[in-house]
Amino acid sequence: MYHLPGEGKSFLEGELIDANIVYFSGVAVMQIFSLLAIFFALLVAIFAVQNAGPVEINFLAWQFSNISLVLVILGSAAFGALVVFLLGAVRQVRQAREIRELKSQHKRLQETIARLELVAAGKGAGQQERKQEA
Repeated sequence: MYHLPGEGKSFLEGELIDANIVYFSGVAVMQIFSLLAIFFALLVAIFAVQNAGPVEINFLAWQFSNISLVLVILGSAAFGALVVFLLGAVRQVRQAREIRELKSQHKRLQETIARLELVAAGKGAGQQERKQEA
C-alpha cells in the first residue's frame, strides 16, 4: 500500500512510498509554490512602485527620515524571504540527517536479516540431514 507524505503515515511507521509518486507530486507542488511566489513578488513590486513617496521610519531606537517607501517595502519583503529561506534550510538539514540515520538503520537491518536467513538455512539443512540418518 502506498501513501503520499502527509497522509497520516510516515517512513518510521514502516509504510513504503512509491518514489515516483512522491517525486512527481513534489515537482508539481514546487511548481505551484514557485508560481505563487512569482505572483506575490510581482504584486509587491507593483505596490511598491505605485507608493514610492518618501516616508519617516521609526524602529526601536533608530529613526530614518525621507526614505523611499519602495525601499521599505522591498526590504521588508526581502527580509521575509530570507527568514523563510533560513527556516527551510533548517528543515532540510533535519530531514537530511533523518534520511542518513534511516539509511544506516536500514543497512543494519538488512545485514541482520541476511545473517538470520543464513542461520535459518543452516538449521534447516541440519534438520534434513538428521531426518535422513534416522
